[in-house]
Amino acid sequence: MDTFKLFSWNVRQGGGKRIERQLNEIKVINPDIIALQEMTIHGISKYRAEQKNLGYHYVIDTFELFQGSTELNGPRKYGLLIACKWPLRILAPFDIPWKEKVLGALIESPFGLIEIYNVHIPPGSSNGWIKIDTFEGIYDSLSTVCNHHRILCGDFNSPQLETNNGTIITWGQRMAKDETWRIPKWGERWDKGERNVLEGLSEFDLNDVFRLLYGFSKQEYSFFLKNRSNVYPRRFDHCFASSSLNPVEFNYLHELRENKLSDHSAVEVLFQPTIHKK
Repeated sequence: MDTFKLFSWNVRQGGGKRIERQLNEIKVINPDIIALQEMTIHGISKYRAEQKNLGYHYVIDTFELFQGSTELNGPRKYGLLIACKWPLRILAPFDIPWKEKVLGALIESPFGLIEIYNVHIPPGSSNGWIKIDTFEGIYDSLSTVCNHHRILCGDFNSPQLETNNGTIITWGQRMAKDETWRIPKWGERWDKGERNVLEGLSEFDLNDVFRLLYGFSKQEYSFFLKNRSNVYPRRFDHCFASSSLNPVEFNYLHELRENKLSDHSAVEVLFQPTIHKK
């Protein structure tokens, strides 16, 4: 095996027929590692069973990890899942307010150990500073040197915009009357929290794979934010990875969203590791 495929998707899980259609799409795509966000307690058992039937014998989820918790309701009712064709084990939760919003695993792949983190960062519009607490916790946990491969993927609900000249606009910024982007006093911590993950983790060999491959001249979107009659395209779904994994292809699978299987486009990344790490 020279390559492997990662598939990451906010499934916005619904009823039985929808789950079956989602699973059928995953079967066709045939990834080696699957990271799903916005799972529900009602559909997780079917997902786990069917994925094992498809050859993903190693499946973990946050409902299993936080079994018995009475807090996982309301905005915290959605869970995460990682499925893999290779052995894996759950890693310790991050120090964040809602610990179920990051699911980590250590995978024993043919290319060496892969540390993977599947995340679903809460939107700030409905959860306030919980979003930035989560960004800060992710950065604090991953801003370290790692001796094996690493992947960070999922739904980040950020950034606000990306420009063709390579500028990232966070949700801590506001457009002034002269149409320039400014950071108000209240937004300084917010901007830093988002930016540290979106840009800062590159200092620790966690690079934005899409931008690494295509630069800023190519614009893409994975979600459409709706406000009354206005629709705003956003690239909320990301994959950051170690350079040793040598990503060679990155695709947003829009047809999954267009076919109403979710309100998010899925992420598909092909890696061709050049280094085998222990």
